[in-house]
Amino acid sequence: MDEIQHKFVEIRSLKLHIAEIGTGDKVVVFLHGFPEIWYSWRHQMIAVANAGYRAIAPDFRGYGLSEVPSEPEKTTFMDLINDLHAILDSFGIPKVFVVGKDFGGRPAYYFTLFHPERVSGVITLGVPYVPPGQSFSVQGHPPEGLYVLRWQKPGRAEADFARFDVKTVVKNIYILFSKSELPIAEENKEVMDLVEPSTPLPTWFTEEDLSVYASLYEKSGFRTPLQVPYRSLKENFSVNNVKVMAPALMIMGEKDYTLKFNGIKEYIISGKMKEYVPNLETVYVPEGSHFVQEQFPDKEQGRAEADFGRFDVKTVVKNIYILFSKSDIPIAEENKEIMDLVDPSTPLPTWFTEEDLSVYATLYEKSGFRTPLQMPYRALREPLGTTETKVMAPALLIVGEKDYGLKFQGFENYITSGKVKEYVPNLEIVFVAEGSHFVQEQFPEKVNQLIVNFLSNHI
Repeated sequence: MDEIQHKFVEIRSLKLHIAEIGTGDKVVVFLHGFPEIWYSWRHQMIAVANAGYRAIAPDFRGYGLSEVPSEPEKTTFMDLINDLHAILDSFGIPKVFVVGKDFGGRPAYYFTLFHPERVSGVITLGVPYVPPGQSFSVQGHPPEGLYVLRWQKPGRAEADFARFDVKTVVKNIYILFSKSELPIAEENKEVMDLVEPSTPLPTWFTEEDLSVYASLYEKSGFRTPLQVPYRSLKENFSVNNVKVMAPALMIMGEKDYTLKFNGIKEYIISGKMKEYVPNLETVYVPEGSHFVQEQFPDKEQGRAEADFGRFDVKTVVKNIYILFSKSDIPIAEENKEIMDLVDPSTPLPTWFTEEDLSVYATLYEKSGFRTPLQMPYRALREPLGTTETKVMAPALLIVGEKDYGLKFQGFENYITSGKVKEYVPNLEIVFVAEGSHFVQEQFPEKVNQLIVNFLSNHI
């Protein structure tokens, strides 16, 4: 962290704080969210600098070490966009990659709209691109206690926060925003009341981190942060073309609470966002929260995680069901991934309904794929510590005749030759005609009868 340099630059009549590391013509600008500051990018700044880029992270006006405007309540998102433009001009930087987290995603994308010639690419974390004039936070009929609505009301958040010291306010917001549910206060409660005083910080956020944030919010206060983003969400922008044509990456934690805003998840997974950002790649981080860049700064995704992360959970489950329903082993080419084996237009197996898929997807959205990838795939060579390899209990093996598992080298012969019976002497084997790997779902009545008969015979 000591290698990160700090300077103050006069930008549009305010002294803005800029953190910087690295050199060269390839520049990455990091724009923070709330309750963050430049410090939230500490891990990523060092990483991109080590990769040969120059990293710049300003504190927005009224945040962190940057000067607070004389009238914070008049601050707008357009101010942040114009500040960024002026910073680049001040540094003599013609073109950049822009990275935005949380509400920082809005100036990141809108800067790209207003100044496409200055942007090489755009990355957002925790938020999708929402075109000017649209908003998900107020769609439908959200509860009155939703934190966004509460904090939009002048004085409501100020009175709530004032009951605590700054460090506790920042701590509470980090705890709330690290969860997978939207912070919603009851009618006669405030947002800060949602956090029990004994609740610990997230494991990846240290007391030292908290102290850094607290000391800077003690300096800046919350007047500007409450104005932008919360009280400026309905700001109007004069822009004709709302399409972002730059290469784009969106990184979402699978457990980011923002996915619970009305319409946001569907907007992302339906492909609607790609109508506005055609060159978009989306990556989901398993177990990731809203603060995914601090939670998993050094995360190197495994092969499957990276493959799955290109799609929403429902698509991953669908693809696996399609692949495993076939009679051949799924094998990807050298420069392809397993998910690439399924054409998006491929229908589900006839015996597997959209309703079935939704049930599975809902549960895997909750659990993620970390444990399923560990068990069975990454635990197959686990030593079990036993010398007894014979199973003497009565046993039944049900195999679909078209189960792709039979194509594993030596597998079918091991079964049909009787070799398996050397280890399971009391084994009965039944092959189900036309049966796939999911034979119990494909032919439930047939499998049901086989199981019930076996149970009856060995009661």
